Amino acid sequence: MAAALRLARLGLGSTAPNPPVGAVVVQDGRAVGQGFHVRAGTPHAEVWALRQAGRRTRGATLYVTLEPCCHHGRTPPCTDAVLEAGVGRVVVATLDPNPQVHGRGVETLRQAGLDVAVGVLEAEAQTLLRGFATWVRARRPWVVLKAALTADGRIARPDSRRLWITSERTRSWVHHLRATCDAVLVGARTADLDTPDLRPRLPRLVSDKPVWRVFLDADLSLPSDHPVFQVPHPTIVFHDKTRTPPAGTDSVRYEGVPTTAPGYLDLGAVLRRLADYDVHRLLVEGGSRVFSSFLAEGRADEMWLFIASTVFGDVHSLGLASYLDTLATGPLRWRLRNLCPLDDDWLCVLERADTDLSTRGGQA
Repeated sequence: MAAALRLARLGLGSTAPNPPVGAVVVQDGRAVGQGFHVRAGTPHAEVWALRQAGRRTRGATLYVTLEPCCHHGRTPPCTDAVLEAGVGRVVVATLDPNPQVHGRGVETLRQAGLDVAVGVLEAEAQTLLRGFATWVRARRPWVVLKAALTADGRIARPDSRRLWITSERTRSWVHHLRATCDAVLVGARTADLDTPDLRPRLPRLVSDKPVWRVFLDADLSLPSDHPVFQVPHPTIVFHDKTRTPPAGTDSVRYEGVPTTAPGYLDLGAVLRRLADYDVHRLLVEGGSRVFSSFLAEGRADEMWLFIASTVFGDVHSLGLASYLDTLATGPLRWRLRNLCPLDDDWLCVLERADTDLSTRGGQA
């Protein structure tokens, strides 16, 4: 199952609206077939693995990170392929959070006489699926906040001059993170000052599916000929719905949403609209106002903080402490998921402590 999970991770950011899934076929203690879902419309992980195994599927064990689907979508049901292959046993990491499938795929296989086990490396599989599960259950993306900051919690120099805070190795991690997401978001001020590209410089491992670039520009302060829009890449600009946007282009779309205060967009509405674009994982890169807004409204699920050893002084703070005062229901609790060194920097990954990734329940 660990091998199947490694395969599934290769599809992160490429499979929406489908989940990332990996599968391995084992015969006589040896892997004879493996596969993962690459992109919607292409064969699912189980089908790739069974095809590679060929005749060796008879009586074999299929390990799959997600319950095989049992309904017709863009492709036929995977349960049909499993039964036709003559597999003797199926080991499933976790049930599908989609109510259309949840438990039904497993039950279909069991009724056909197959031995089916559920729950092997379940927590790891659910962590991998959290973007898909959030999209299915809450109709919004899983929100990851990312920031590079100095040891004293600053994100820029006093004179606002652009200066790399973290090392080159750390920046490569950021591009890897972007590549695992469906969209990357910044505010209008960051877009104007930095003209960020937002595209991952590391190519997708298996797919050319683009990462949406998303800008929050309530007042439409960025003109349509701004350099940030000269990149021919799928882009969404969210603005106050009472304002009239310029004409969109083939690559730039304008989306009007409500505001919660002058200059502040309703982030809940933004997330719901992004879900309509099949965004399962959203990476929020700031700046400080956008970062703090997602925290203050409880819209963040995960934080990646790249902490450098440098010190800039008392300017441009992210406000990680002050935002707590704005929460009407008290501070959110976060748990540390990972802490690792990157050259002279540190990567700190935090996750909301109240996150429920469970997809169990019903038939198992």
